[in-house]
Amino acid sequence: MSLRGLPPSSADFKMTSPDGIERINQLWLVTYINEAGQEIVAQAKLGTGEYAPLIAADVARLGSMMPAARGLAKANNLKMRLIKFTNRLDIEDISRRATQWFRHRRSTVPVVVRGNTL
Repeated sequence: MSLRGLPPSSADFKMTSPDGIERINQLWLVTYINEAGQEIVAQAKLGTGEYAPLIAADVARLGSMMPAARGLAKANNLKMRLIKFTNRLDIEDISRRATQWFRHRRSTVPVVVRGNTL
């Protein structure tokens, strides 16, 4: 999903999360190898028809997504892999100033600031 044209009011920003996760220090992903030999993050089809990547940041979400991963692997006769990332490295603090710098250095990437595509 692209951020281009996304009105600022449609994104919800909260300082605390509803599930109590304040800082993500680990991520789990379910992947598989496609026909071209590329490792792809698996996605499950939701009841709405949209797809959601099988990514978890806490043990509760991991537990709820693994049955879907196993079902997808069985239904599609695929070998899937559960991967855990734990070595967090903060790359950049993102702010209006940083976004403007990003725009000038890499102008091919659309960035939305206050509803305007840069």
